[in-house]
Amino acid sequence: MPITLVLDQGLPRDHSGRRGTGFSELSMDSSNARFWALVAFNLTVAARETYVPQTEEIAEPAKLRTYNEMLHLISSYLVTAQTGVGVQSDSWLIPALTEMAERSGVAGSLKWAIEDAQRKTLRTSHPKREIDE
Repeated sequence: MPITLVLDQGLPRDHSGRRGTGFSELSMDSSNARFWALVAFNLTVAARETYVPQTEEIAEPAKLRTYNEMLHLISSYLVTAQTGVGVQSDSWLIPALTEMAERSGVAGSLKWAIEDAQRKTLRTSHPKREIDE
């Protein structure tokens, strides 16, 4: 069954209409771990927008802090889920990340990070699966 992404307030909803990654129902498997690793990687790329080019200066320290906090949540989830103790679902992550991103003005970057990770994860994990956008 294809996963249909319906954009609402800039963040994807899964085929059932719930806001999420499309992987919330899965246990921590390799595609879920890869998805969140890609989101984290994408956020590190997006965080570079806070730098003053060609210097060691930070132009937007509040935004950089938000990126760091989002990365902390994602890495905390990955570590906890890999140990098998504690939270096993990622359903809480999207709302937490969304709140942080909207409050600090980086919602567009979070949207890009999630959508890009979804495309890459679905393409490599399920090469024959259709994606409706």
